[in-house]
Amino acid sequence: MTLAAALGIARRVWWAFPVAALLAALLVTRGTLAGAKAELRAERAAHETTVANYRAAAERRKASDIANVARVRTNRPNSRRKSPMTIRPALPLCALILLSACGARPQPIPAAPGPRICPAFPMPPEELMRAPVKRDFLRGTP
Repeated sequence: MTLAAALGIARRVWWAFPVAALLAALLVTRGTLAGAKAELRAERAAHETTVANYRAAAERRKASDIANVARVRTNRPNSRRKSPMTIRPALPLCALILLSACGARPQPIPAAPGPRICPAFPMPPEELMRAPVKRDFLRGTP
């Protein structure tokens, strides 16, 4: 077979080369797709396991909280018991303070005999207090 004959055959079946390349790509893709699907299934199973574990832990924690509340309520001492701190020693002192405030008569505040004169605020000098001289700038205009 000569080179010209081989080129003639290649011209007639040129479309077979891209089809063969696409077929090879399809086979590779199907192989990787199967692996990707397996990974996705494993990831979903792991996620479902995680969610189930989280819910179970939440339920255990809730049951533990309820048990702790019941334990604290049964072991707690009586809260109606009086506290060791009392105000009885301070009551006589409080009574004396109140009685001394009520028994004292208010003293009048001495007032000045005349009207109160407040010091004037400092005024500017007299030359600054005069009205300015009016000037007519339009006198010489027609």
